[in-house]
Amino acid sequence: MDIFDYSRKSDDELCRLFDERRQLRPEAQRALEEELGRRHITLEDVSQVQEEDRRDQAAALKRRREKSGGSVGRMIQDGRETVHWWAVYKRRTGSWSWSSIAIHFMNWVVILFGGAFLI
Repeated sequence: MDIFDYSRKSDDELCRLFDERRQLRPEAQRALEEELGRRHITLEDVSQVQEEDRRDQAAALKRRREKSGGSVGRMIQDGRETVHWWAVYKRRTGSWSWSSIAIHFMNWVVILFGGAFLI
């Protein structure tokens, strides 16, 4: 088997590799171009795969952002969940979890004052 044997790679893998061809050695570039030619893969095909990859990356980034809701949004959501679980604790035990409330309150004070110093 030749060191630059691209026959086992998929068409999409070859298109992605073509985008990075300048980083390949000259022999590898020639082998890649020969394999693309053998498969009749055109520059238009390469561009289409690259555009699909960009769309997929943008969609994945959007999903991550929507999932996280931003750091402030996530902090607010976590705070709501904490208050909910304090209420559940009170209903079950008949008393508040004062140590948890105090620690949570101190955490918010540190976050807010720390953020003010950053601004």
